[in-house]
Amino acid sequence: MRTIRISDDSLQDKFSEAFENQIASLSDIPEFEAICDREGGIKEVKMEVTVFGFAGVPTPEEFEEIEAAHELIVEDESLEEALEFELESTYVLNVNDFVAIYKLVN
Repeated sequence: MRTIRISDDSLQDKFSEAFENQIASLSDIPEFEAICDREGGIKEVKMEVTVFGFAGVPTPEEFEEIEAAHELIVEDESLEEALEFELESTYVLNVNDFVAIYKLVN
């Protein structure tokens, strides 16, 4: 898949929709924000997902234990093939919020 033909905004929108459907809605995550981070041009594409913590939202440790959170598939009719992202890491932003880093693997 040549992600160079997909704008960062479009990729963020497609990823956010997939994250909502495959992870957030199943893990009690009411609010998040995904930002595309391309390193080295098209060689490495990562999505940084900021999860805004509220009561009942998983902690970073709990999030990493959620089986469905380890892989995310972005499918869209405008894409030549599905995009597969894997959870690379998480880190704490503050007492309530954390970031999950997903890396494009195909």
